[in-house]
Amino acid sequence: MRIYKPKGTSFWYYEFVLNGKRYHKSTKMKNDREALKVANAVFTALVKGEVGIAETRTVPTLRAFREDFITAVQSEKQNKPNTVQFYTYSFDSLLKYEPLAEARLGSIDERLVQKFTVWALARYCETDEERTCSVATVNRWRATLRKALRMARRWKLIQTLPEIPRLKGERERSFVFTEALRRKYDELAPEPLNSFIQFSCEIGICESEMIDLLKADVHMTKKADEWGHYGYVHIRNGKTEFRKRGLPITARAKEILTR
Repeated sequence: MRIYKPKGTSFWYYEFVLNGKRYHKSTKMKNDREALKVANAVFTALVKGEVGIAETRTVPTLRAFREDFITAVQSEKQNKPNTVQFYTYSFDSLLKYEPLAEARLGSIDERLVQKFTVWALARYCETDEERTCSVATVNRWRATLRKALRMARRWKLIQTLPEIPRLKGERERSFVFTEALRRKYDELAPEPLNSFIQFSCEIGICESEMIDLLKADVHMTKKADEWGHYGYVHIRNGKTEFRKRGLPITARAKEILTR
């Protein structure tokens, strides 16, 4: 095996013969040591029969992987622009930490992820410069990195994945729509906002699911069944498969639907 630099180019090439066949190609490297590493990797892969010569390529940096990642997300989430926007923002947030942005996907390990996490938690929010980023926000960025690396492994760009668990310490928020608050809504909220809020609280449906709801998704009966339900509402779409479900129409939900 040898590496050489042809005239008119700054890149090193490799050349070797294996099983009577000559292989020669650019390593895309300007440093002779890095070029030799690429050549050795190609030779080893061919000997093991893991990949063909055309498949050998340099693992991209996280920054270089951005376009492929966003394109894949757009393809997977064609009907969910908010999800695409979320992943785009989160990925761009990852790139603001230079050591992570310039790291090749295969070299991103737990130590680098931890350094990014420390940096991110100490960083001030873009929307509120008086406070630092919350654990919940950093968890979303870590989840985006985890998704990107899993995608890279599916595409056989990398072999292993670092462990990126969810950080503890997120603040949990809960809200109870009490009967007193419901009556207040009846008094003050205009239609259709009044019915929108009360129906969603009654059957347990979120805002985006309400907006996607079609008349054909409401299967309402005139008489109640043995559990006191008047049919059901079919939720066709959701962030996960588990969000696709049927929700029973209670007597109060029926009253709201027939206003």
